[in-house]
Amino acid sequence: MTAAVLVLNYNGAAYLEACLSTARRAAASAGAPCRVVLVDNRSTDGSVAFARARFPDVEIVISPANDFLFSLNGVVGGRREDVVVIVNNDMRFDDGFVAALLPHFADPRVFAATARIRTWDGAHDTVGPRCARLSRCWFYKWWALDRQETARTLEACGGSTTKAAEILQISVRTIQYRLHQYGLRTKNGSRSSRPAPAASAPSPPPSGDGHVAA
Repeated sequence: MTAAVLVLNYNGAAYLEACLSTARRAAASAGAPCRVVLVDNRSTDGSVAFARARFPDVEIVISPANDFLFSLNGVVGGRREDVVVIVNNDMRFDDGFVAALLPHFADPRVFAATARIRTWDGAHDTVGPRCARLSRCWFYKWWALDRQETARTLEACGGSTTKAAEILQISVRTIQYRLHQYGLRTKNGSRSSRPAPAASAPSPPPSGDGHVAA
């Protein structure tokens, strides 16, 4: 099995030190070939120059236009890896983040898995299994934050989603989602909770921004 971590970025230079440094460690610890790819939506803040200078082993794809998250469509369609891990740029990652998600795809019925997402300081979970119910013709959805064990979930959180690339490209199949108990964190939510201090590194996202994937 092969994988690629796709980091979607637009003017996120301040986030990239923490994001790409931890994504590279997670990719190296995946137990399978795993690339880190920065998908840049035509940033104007020097994001691409910073990433090229600081992380020369990170592949960089510059979108033809800033199509928000739809810029990922063409990128995913052109990948040859078995699994794509789609994450936001304001996240940092546990070393075991990718390795914990890949085994779920041994089950051919699984289309996607998502990680545990916590606040930047690791104090709070921001997602859990996605639950839903119908009541009086209304459809309600919510994250069960009190359930952090591996479980089936209605959908995978878009900010940290791991998907079987071929199924994502074809979009035809019975879909099951699973939440893995370990994964990511963002600046609103990752499990590796402190950005590494470095005088030359960009400042971490301001309070309230970002997540951690555990």
